Amino acid sequence: MRSVFIVEDEEIEREALIKILREQYSDRITIRGFADRGDSALSRIRELNPDIVLLDIHLPGFSGLETARRLREDGIQASIVIVTAYSRFEYAQEAIKLGAVDYIVKPYSLRTLDQTIAKVLAACNERLPAESGPQTPVERARAYIESNFSGELNLDEIAHIAGMSKYHLSRSFRAELDVGVKEYQNRCRIEQAERLIQDGLNVA
Repeated sequence: MRSVFIVEDEEIEREALIKILREQYSDRITIRGFADRGDSALSRIRELNPDIVLLDIHLPGFSGLETARRLREDGIQASIVIVTAYSRFEYAQEAIKLGAVDYIVKPYSLRTLDQTIAKVLAACNERLPAESGPQTPVERARAYIESNFSGELNLDEIAHIAGMSKYHLSRSFRAELDVGVKEYQNRCRIEQAERLIQDGLNVA
């Protein structure tokens, strides 16, 4: 499960995007938060550390591009998607220089959004090997469970990702998180079900 932060100053468009993400991608993405200004978005993203940032260009405070630039200067490696009503080449060029994963122009189709979501999730997954060095085996196992909890996971599979035997993973996982591996997967499922219920969606 990947987390996303939305930066959009138009309330109607922001709420529409939130609704689409919750209805279409709730098995892969959870919404960590949102902001309607570039300057306030910076502090919130630093605090919440989301995997993905959907970022409008024309914002009060800092522009979207300036926000992206400052995030990169802070060392924040979230996958950034620029979402804008303006298709100017220089905007797209600057977004690429800042390492944005994609650049989509409003109004966009669901097909375009699907393609962007697929691209940004792939980018998140590609970052995992680079980040796995300083991660502990338990952190790797936890991240894998959170990204794949809706499937049928088994302990051998999770232990392989963690890089340790399933016996040692079980002991270490419970020691660090005070919960078993299977219990943690069930907890992720329950939390997702609660989010769906709150949004009035079908838990099944």
